Amino acid sequence: MGVFEIVGVPHADRNARVAELNALGFSWANIGEEQYWIDQLVTIPMSLWQEIDYAASGLWAAFDKAARFVIGRRELYEQLSIPELLWDGLDSLEPGQFGRMSRYARFDFAVSQSGEIRLLELNADTPTGYVEAAIVTPWLCEQHGVASPNSAMADQVRQAWAEERPDYAACIAYGEHLEDSGTIEALVRHSGREMRCVDCLDLWVDEGVLRTSEGAAIDRLFALY
Repeated sequence: MGVFEIVGVPHADRNARVAELNALGFSWANIGEEQYWIDQLVTIPMSLWQEIDYAASGLWAAFDKAARFVIGRRELYEQLSIPELLWDGLDSLEPGQFGRMSRYARFDFAVSQSGEIRLLELNADTPTGYVEAAIVTPWLCEQHGVASPNSAMADQVRQAWAEERPDYAACIAYGEHLEDSGTIEALVRHSGREMRCVDCLDLWVDEGVLRTSEGAAIDRLFALY
């Protein structure tokens, strides 16, 4: 017997469930004819979750320390194949408090049936899955009486963005790409901030100043790539 347990069976009226999720902000439960979302839970023991949490904390500290070591060392930029166009920006980067190099990233782990944990990657460039994790998972867990640590995610976004104070949130094809648009809309909603969502392709640079399509200057931006 492995560490994973399947809980629940798909509801007979999937369309009603999909409509309810859409109202919560998860508009891609179905993508075309594909059933992207599965109406079941796969649970793990609390002890395994604690091990994953411990592993993530240690790995995050290692990544944070390594990134700080690299900043300002152009010979390492070159060895890491960082485009030279970004070097000046990296040199001027102020990493801030230890452990807060980034506020939005995702570790992708592989966990075996016996509970062995392996890191696949730190997904720092396209860490989507927020809506599924922060909205859909707690919603489904509550229905089955399963505890979900993801319930804290919205408050963590609120705290982080209260410090970073972005005024805009952007993604490519905002309003057209359901997943990315829904992700930044959920993040903005959970942040509690008055913000505008925009399309990255509508932004432009005017003598070093990032501007909206209407010409308004953007000082602080969250961009989902």
